[in-house]
Amino acid sequence: YFCLICYPANSWRLIALPFIIIHFLSNQHLLSDDLRSVLFSLFSLILVMVCAYSSQRLLQNKETFSLAFIHTIIGVGVLLSVVYQFGYIALYLEGLDFNELVNQWSLFFMGQMVGYGICFSLLMMMLMLRNQHIYSMQPLTGESYLSLGLMTVLTGVTLVFGGDLFHYLSIYLVIPTVWFCYRYRWWGMTSLTLLISIFAIVFVIANGRLFNLTIDFTNQELIWFLIALNIFSLYLNAMVFELDEINRVNQKNQIVMKGRNKELVEANVQIQELNRHLLSAQERQRQKLSRQLERLMSKNISALQQSITLLDLEASCSKNENNLFTNIKKFSNII
Repeated sequence: YFCLICYPANSWRLIALPFIIIHFLSNQHLLSDDLRSVLFSLFSLILVMVCAYSSQRLLQNKETFSLAFIHTIIGVGVLLSVVYQFGYIALYLEGLDFNELVNQWSLFFMGQMVGYGICFSLLMMMLMLRNQHIYSMQPLTGESYLSLGLMTVLTGVTLVFGGDLFHYLSIYLVIPTVWFCYRYRWWGMTSLTLLISIFAIVFVIANGRLFNLTIDFTNQELIWFLIALNIFSLYLNAMVFELDEINRVNQKNQIVMKGRNKELVEANVQIQELNRHLLSAQERQRQKLSRQLERLMSKNISALQQSITLLDLEASCSKNENNLFTNIKKFSNII
């Protein structure tokens, strides 16, 4: 299912035949009827392909690693597991009473959801590695690897020697999980969840085969713990990723705004410089017009005064006391 989501273009035919073969062989010990086993394998393949196609349709225009992406994958995964378990019960668990059937179904379903959560974390890691250049997520450092190893060892010690402490581990593990998410962001929390899940499963499988340790918890308690841990990790990672993306977009916008503000300042300086040039040009133009007006007026008034003087001389020769040209000459002098 996850392979078809990651590589839908070239994986359908490559995955179909190996899936049927592996699924058929893994169910041979449960039922001797080869035909029913083949039919159930075909049913499982069709179910996976339908769920993968539906997921692709639902994930269109959704940001990878976002809450909407997580909702879709988990929702389709639960539906996939439920339908698969109903088909499994119908074929392989005939003759069981209702209570035993419910117990078997719940155990299978929870175990499958644990595997689903672990595979989902691996899928997210593969997608992040493929899109690392887009999101610029900081990789893990030597300090983070040391912290991850120490935290995994402490969890393992708690599983082996913790006694009743394991029943409270799912609560107290929130503190280091949140710290890893805060300190190392997406990679830290995903790696921590994956390491603890794999370590716990390997520990349970190895106990009784390689060594015999008395543990104070059942497989169902461990399964519930791993389901809660993986779901909490997936949703917290999605929320942190969205917050980081918002901060990254805000930082880009701030850089863009700073660049635009700088451009505006430079434009204002240029406008002020242009205004100074414009005012200087207007002042020069006014001075030029003033000089031209002064020369023109002086020339015309001088000619007027000369003409009036001549007329005044002619009028004075006639000895006229009320000589209007004398007043006109006085006014022209005032002008």
